[in-house]
Amino acid sequence: MVAPLPARGVNDGVPGLDTSAIFADKQRKDRMRKAWQAYSGDWGAGPLRVEQNSRQPNPNVHPNRISNIVDTGVTWLFGQPVRLQVVNNTASGPNLNGKQLAACQAYLDTCWGDPDDMMTVLGEMATNGGVFGHAFARILPADPSPESAHPYPRVVVLDPMTVTVTTDPDDCKRAIGYSVEYSAYDPVRRQQFEKRQLITRADDGQSWTITNQIKRQDMTAWMDDTEHATDGDDDADDSSGLWPHPFPPIHSCQNRINPNEFWGQPDVRESLIELNKQIQFAESNLNKIIYLQGHPRIFAAGVKMDNIKSEPGSVTALPSENSKVFSVTVEANIAPILEHVQSLRDDMDEESGIPGVATGRSFPTGMVSGITMRLMYAPLLQQTEWKRRLYGRLIREVSQIMLVLGGLIQREDDVRIEMHWQDPLPTDDLAAAQAISALLQAGILSKQTAAGMVGLDWEVEQERMDEEQANAVQGMMSGKGPVMPAMRSAAPPAPVAPANANTPDTQPGTPGAPPVMHPAAVQARQAAQAAAGKPVTAGGL
Repeated sequence: MVAPLPARGVNDGVPGLDTSAIFADKQRKDRMRKAWQAYSGDWGAGPLRVEQNSRQPNPNVHPNRISNIVDTGVTWLFGQPVRLQVVNNTASGPNLNGKQLAACQAYLDTCWGDPDDMMTVLGEMATNGGVFGHAFARILPADPSPESAHPYPRVVVLDPMTVTVTTDPDDCKRAIGYSVEYSAYDPVRRQQFEKRQLITRADDGQSWTITNQIKRQDMTAWMDDTEHATDGDDDADDSSGLWPHPFPPIHSCQNRINPNEFWGQPDVRESLIELNKQIQFAESNLNKIIYLQGHPRIFAAGVKMDNIKSEPGSVTALPSENSKVFSVTVEANIAPILEHVQSLRDDMDEESGIPGVATGRSFPTGMVSGITMRLMYAPLLQQTEWKRRLYGRLIREVSQIMLVLGGLIQREDDVRIEMHWQDPLPTDDLAAAQAISALLQAGILSKQTAAGMVGLDWEVEQERMDEEQANAVQGMMSGKGPVMPAMRSAAPPAPVAPANANTPDTQPGTPGAPPVMHPAAVQARQAAQAAAGKPVTAGGL
């Protein structure tokens, strides 16, 4: 997380921002800063005041439910790999052939990297979205130089605290300018300075202008950055000049739907932060009550304090028969406080949409059916489904742009990107397999759909099954097929044919003999072939 930026002035040079927009931007970033502090556990000293040089322990505790709420939402959204599939856009695309689609798929998979790389990037975006309400992804083009470490386009997650967005006056959802501002360190001058990059859409809407600016400690205004050698920016391949595409290099999405603004709603809202503070206050008070009233209070009369020993097994000698030592047990009524804390936690569960069972705070007893489990997780499932729509659109847009930058398609809508999500709920594999088998036998489910329901790629499995079958046939033809075991018992008696019957499946002249293609006869012939070292044929003939 970058250091807090200085307050903006009215004439800061960002195109399209007036006084009201700058004020709203400052308020929004103040809320973002508080949300990040809550997520990272920066709660301060604590709700209860502690006297300096006090011998009593600090009773303040800082349970942080905010981070658990955000992390659980991210895990349910991007905890399992998401598969992207490139398909033709039959509405307006050029309808690529199978070879072209395969090339697009391979290129896209390479851009995103393996599932670990891809899901890490998506998890970072979702974490920013949960804390700040909006997720930003910057697309960096490939570096064609031979020594480059980035030969493919890639996605860089931007800190929303550093981004200011200028929107169309007639469409609050349409961004026409971006300002990315953050602090940096100049190793030559050995001092901090501010960097800013302005990304502005051209009037014709077919390109974007990128301008780098800096402001050092001795500067009063922003100036164009011409010192690329000292800016320490590894992503300077598109840092200034012209972005020659109608789409911008930065794309974003809302974390939760906010119909009347560009910025989305965060998971970390002010009301949740206050509820978490109340939990900290209640549990800190409970901690102090237990310390003060959790053990008996000892009183003494006619005795010096130096003569009293409270260690187990010790003997206290009283100076006279009039001396007295006695204890008073103070019963601390902590049950109402515990109920109050539980009520606060339930309020946070209800407002955040993250049930306690999802965070491991409570567990159901006994066997739980699939319907009951979905009812228990219903708020989180609904929330995750909406986030899939919001983040899914961002992922599809970024994927299409990667293909454009790679030269595999001309326009973003030449192909569609289908996303295959996995069910985040734990499943009973045996029950699920039985349900799928029943649907297959009923003839209302295809094998391809069934493969997708269990997380398998139908095309890959088809290729593997065809390869296994071909290997088996090749082995049979070359005499390397599986050796059939010898018969361990006599063949079951065959049905007696009518007198003088001479059917094609019965050996002529052998009354009561099994048919030629009877399984027992076939097995016997195959065993004989194997014993003689001959190729084992399908019928043993």
